[in-house]
Formats: sequence, structure tokens, C-alpha cells
Amino acid sequence: MSPPTGAYIRPTLIANADWGSQPAKRWMAWAKLSGNSYQVEPPEKVGNLENYLRRMKLAAGSGGCVLLGFDFPIGLPVAYAQQIGVANFIDVMPQFGHGKWQDFYHVAETADQVSIHRPFYPHRPGSTSRQQLLDGLGFQSIDALRRMCEKSPPQVRPAAQLFWTLSAQQVGKSALNGWEKVITPGFNNTSLETVIWPFSGQMSELIHPGRIIIAETYPAQYLHQLNLINSTRRFSKRRQDDRAETATRLMSIAKEISIKVHPKLVAQMRNGFGSGKYAEDQFDAVLGLFGTLPYFTGIEELYEPSNPKITQVEGWIFGLALE
Repeated sequence: MSPPTGAYIRPTLIANADWGSQPAKRWMAWAKLSGNSYQVEPPEKVGNLENYLRRMKLAAGSGGCVLLGFDFPIGLPVAYAQQIGVANFIDVMPQFGHGKWQDFYHVAETADQVSIHRPFYPHRPGSTSRQQLLDGLGFQSIDALRRMCEKSPPQVRPAAQLFWTLSAQQVGKSALNGWEKVITPGFNNTSLETVIWPFSGQMSELIHPGRIIIAETYPAQYLHQLNLINSTRRFSKRRQDDRAETATRLMSIAKEISIKVHPKLVAQMRNGFGSGKYAEDQFDAVLGLFGTLPYFTGIEELYEPSNPKITQVEGWIFGLALE
């Protein structure tokens, strides 16, 4: 893919947020276009959610276009959507939390509370099972509740299923928080000019001055796409040494795609982001950003899904080329 020109304007600011369900675990990394290249900044806390989108838009400057990646699902499993009679995710999203959907953002505490209008379970561990979730929603298999983009290639750990909220990989509570506190308010606020890829259109159509584009990212996928893993032993992002080993390759990628990396971030990468309790979150935020940048520097061509079940209901992981 050639560097974007003409009507295809590159986003002025690209950010990726690692989105924990708790505020302290929400970190973002971002890069801003300066001249013809991006300057990548060190990770920082997301901060106040109420003005997050507005802050990013202001950071992009007057007329700037913002691309925000979020590490949680954006969309609904098509089987579930069919069951509730929904044909378009962004049409139903503003309804969540209101009317018949008033309990949608309240994770079910007991199995008998699970329903198609309250599909997230359980609120906490203890005498709970996936079968209880399936029974409450009327499905036979948990695979029926996986989106197509969550069925990853063999070498990549599959993305977590949306509605089950337990296990280390759970994403349900993070998705609920992001949808309710950031994405829906932003989408409803016309002054922010917020759109969601791929529901709102192809990326080349969405990039426009003054606009905020939201997309779903998946750092575990980028570990493989960017060739960051040494195949001779099992990689764990929880180990500082393993995180540090990715620094050389990340800096090589930065050179390949002609981006500038802040010296403080270079030091953080080489140190594996330290041994602090949020080091893994900072690493994921940066990894998600590096997984996004090649598509706007003329190195990679973005896969644009065409299946209506994906573009209208399920959504897609940015950079994934599988349908």
C-alpha cells in the first residue's frame, strides 16, 4: 500500500487503550503526526472517562482526525443478535441501559437473572458455570456466542467470549464500561463526530478532518503479526524479561515504518516497562499502538471485511485478515 495521499488523509492522532474494568488498569499509548511521520509517546493513564474523547480530539488539534483503538469487543455475536431481533449494532447500542434494556449494563449476580436483555454473567465467582449463562440465554454451546473475529488462527489465543465475565482473559466488564462510559456517549454527541469502524464504513471513507474513529484492537494478535515472539520458548507478557525482549524488534519496526519514538518510551521498552503492577497494561497499550501504525505508514494494507454480519452486527478486530 502506498502512503496515503489526497482524500485518504492519515489520522492526525492514533491512540490505543488497554481497557481494564478498574480505572488504575486503563492505560493508553498514542502517536501524533508531525510533518510526514508519527511521534510515539510513552504510555499514560486514560484518566477521566467523561471527557476522554474530547481530550483526544483537542490533542489532535484543530481539524485533526483521531483514531482510537480499544482492547475490548465492539459488536454482538450474530446468533445472539438474531435472537433479540437486532440487525445493526450501532442502532441498538444507544438503547442499552434504557427501557427493556435497563439492566443490560448490570452484570447478573445470580443465574436466574441472566436473560437476553441482561446477558453478562457472573458478577463475581462462586458456584457459577458457563452452562448457567447458556441456559439463561437459550444457547447450547459457548461457541455460538463467539464472533467470527474471535475465532483466531491456531497460533493466536482466541479472543475471549463477550458475555462470560470470569477468567484472566475476561473482557465483558471492560466492554460494558467502555460502551456505557465512552463509546455510546461519544457516538450520541454529534459535536464529537464519532464513528465506529467497520460499522460506519471502510477506513478510507471514515478518515476525515475533525472526526473521531473508534476501532477494536487485540494486542495478543499483534504479538504474532509483528513477529515479536521467540518461538523457542513460551512468551508471557507478565514477565518483565519477556516484555523487554520485544524492544529490539519494536524499534526495528519503528525504523521500517519511519516513526519516531520518544526516548523515555525507548527506555521503558528496553526495561520491559519495569516491574510495577501496571507494567503489563502499559506494554499492551504500546503493543496495540504498534499493531495499528503500520496501516497508516504505507507498510501494511488494512483488511476491510465485507460480510454484512460483520460490518453491521459483529464488528472486527483491526488488522485481522480472517473472515
